[in-house]
Amino acid sequence: MTLMKMNSAIFNYYGLWHQIDKLREELNELLDEVNLSIDNNKLTKNFPSELADVRNLCDQIAEHISLYKIKTIQHEKCERQLKRMEAE
Repeated sequence: MTLMKMNSAIFNYYGLWHQIDKLREELNELLDEVNLSIDNNKLTKNFPSELADVRNLCDQIAEHISLYKIKTIQHEKCERQLKRMEAE
């Protein structure tokens, strides 16, 4: 089974609001790892795992909202940032 199909099955089982609540929990755990990594000037052992949790949940929710819409907004934001970088 592909990652997309697994994420879809998980999302369909738990639903939007449960997964949004889970995203909040996982974001807090990732933030803890970010802070520890910054403090120690190196990535923590758990950083990749927490990042994977957040990415899975973001992918699930983005697919539900509209992956096309999210990708379009991401593209616009990257273009805007590249323009800011050119201006620096």
